[in-house]
Amino acid sequence: MVDCSSVMSPAPILRRILIALAVASLLTAPRLVSAEAGSLPWVNVKDFGAKGDCRRVSDGTIHKDSTQFISGAGRFTKADIGRPIYILQAGSQNISGLGEILGAPLSSRIVAVIDASTVTLADAAKQDVFAAQACWGADDSAAIQQAIDSLAATGGTVYFPEGCYRVTYRGGPGIQVAYSNIHLQGTGTGSAIFNSTVLFRAKMKDGKMITEQGGVPALYVGSPARAIENVEVDHLWLGDNGQNYNFREWGPHGWGVLGAAGKIDGIHFHDLTVETSFLCGVNMDSETKGFSIHHVTVLSSGEHGFYLAGNGTDGEVHDNRILGTTSPMRQGMAIKRKSRLRITHNEIANVDFQGICVVGDIAEHQSHDVLIADNWLHDLDAWHTEGIIVSNATDVVIRNNRIQDTSWVGICLRTTLNTVSNVEIKDNVITRAGQMNPCFGIMVRYDPPRNLPPETPWPGKIVDVVVANNVITDCPSGIMFTKIGGKNLLRGNRVTRGFTGSEGTSYQIDAIDGSSSAFSDNLSVNYGRSTIAPGVISRDNVLN
Repeated sequence: MVDCSSVMSPAPILRRILIALAVASLLTAPRLVSAEAGSLPWVNVKDFGAKGDCRRVSDGTIHKDSTQFISGAGRFTKADIGRPIYILQAGSQNISGLGEILGAPLSSRIVAVIDASTVTLADAAKQDVFAAQACWGADDSAAIQQAIDSLAATGGTVYFPEGCYRVTYRGGPGIQVAYSNIHLQGTGTGSAIFNSTVLFRAKMKDGKMITEQGGVPALYVGSPARAIENVEVDHLWLGDNGQNYNFREWGPHGWGVLGAAGKIDGIHFHDLTVETSFLCGVNMDSETKGFSIHHVTVLSSGEHGFYLAGNGTDGEVHDNRILGTTSPMRQGMAIKRKSRLRITHNEIANVDFQGICVVGDIAEHQSHDVLIADNWLHDLDAWHTEGIIVSNATDVVIRNNRIQDTSWVGICLRTTLNTVSNVEIKDNVITRAGQMNPCFGIMVRYDPPRNLPPETPWPGKIVDVVVANNVITDCPSGIMFTKIGGKNLLRGNRVTRGFTGSEGTSYQIDAIDGSSSAFSDNLSVNYGRSTIAPGVISRDNVLN
């Protein structure tokens, strides 16, 4: 991989992941075809002046009032003289109502190279910084944008040779595709687009100054100004420079390193690596018909891995890896307002809150016809993390997923104000769910609003659910099914654990007026307690 991503000293497990990705990129790198051989033009970003010479380090040292920057990994040469350099947390910024606040990035340029590890800058640091993250090199934003815009009338391929292309904040994402039939293509992880800008913010909270190092998207496709179609992005590394995302202090931000906006049909993101410590990996908050996201690896300690919102139909999301790094990312994959969506063969690990969630705050956010199948979710041990949750959707199949080591529920249907209906939970294997917050492996539960007056109709509902042939192993409790309407079936499930205990419930199945629930051919081992309401049709179960 290029310097843009390789010198950030990842943890050993992350290092192994990145090496594997680099090898895979060599095996799957695209074969380039010249413009003469195809029907659409082909351009090289370097022909428009892009340098691809950005370098990044994470071992820098600079002292207050000093212009000397030291990095053992720097490998500085005389060619670096005159290049802009950007050092996180070494500068200051005036913020309204607060004055000059330390911790902002220091934006300067290299004026002299003392040796391979030491340079002199044009500007002095405002405070001491150790293990400083820094980057230097040309700003390729304008050159890359010019290459993309040159194909506005015809469409075509924009090619990124190996190199790290630094882009910056110019009122929005570093670069944008606002035209139809554009294909951005690199060589693999060696072709990197890195947004170096950090949006610095500060506030006082509880008498303490809190700062934020906010990242900026590298690339967005789509435009609010016009509807476009058929945009493909593949074989690239994409990253931002944001650091230390803190949802609890600042709330959500929304942007992704890679994103889509406006009305755009036919989006295809594949064979990509996205790294962030702040943003979503991929944010598709667009009106979209026909899209695919596959073979994308997100390595993150920021917001969501994938945020798939906006009115969208006919999506395929498969064979992706969403992996938390130094700390869990906020959510793995969040879905709103999607129809005919297939989420299959993805791996999700080390996330906070939820692995895969189909959600929405209002009825208009409801998703329809969603398949969640053959995914592997594991190591979700941050406090209160669920594997798969559905809270606003109809016609959903959750099938043949492997869910291991979640702190809370493995698979959950839960809502208060919205509707969840016609859901099948079948053939899933759930192991050690609910370990930190003792609870059920599968929970299907409607929660009426608190303090709802008697006889007031419930504003939401869960109806018509099938829970069949699931295997739940070594969870504190097995399956909960409560306040569910319509016609329901629980059949052929296996709830087991390796020891006998008085705590925990294998099955808790309630009945409500006007609904019917059939409970048959289910097994439990080593729980000793189950609660099956009298109104439930129960037969041929072995519960012990």
